[in-house]
Amino acid sequence: LRQRGRVGQSARPEALATPGNADDGQSSRDARIAAIRSIPFEQLTPDATQRLRRIIDEASYFRRMPTQTVACDTEMYLFLIRHPEVVVSLWDVMGMTKVTLERIGEYQLRGNDGVGTKCNMDLIYGSENLHIYQSQ
Repeated sequence: LRQRGRVGQSARPEALATPGNADDGQSSRDARIAAIRSIPFEQLTPDATQRLRRIIDEASYFRRMPTQTVACDTEMYLFLIRHPEVVVSLWDVMGMTKVTLERIGEYQLRGNDGVGTKCNMDLIYGSENLHIYQSQ
């Protein structure tokens, strides 16, 4: 799950805040429940719901990473979160990475970290404030 805050605001809305310091990563049961509750299942397709439920039900490990707030233009943020291959291409031009990310469909990407890990990513939900990518 990736969430965005408006410039100058926390990246995580209060409704999704979890117990403890918002700057600390968390693995608690309460943090896991809050993360699951933040998923807008009623707005997902049946396929996306099934895919996420399978991940939730079979997860052996949960970790909510620390939040970070970055001041940025809203339109630029939305473009980059929906087109992560552009960011990876910039890293490549700067010689910063061996990672590749190729768009293979309107909402699908294929990634390779350059040292043996490959994945497919699907954007299964996107709104102005929340984007859900599934990787396999």
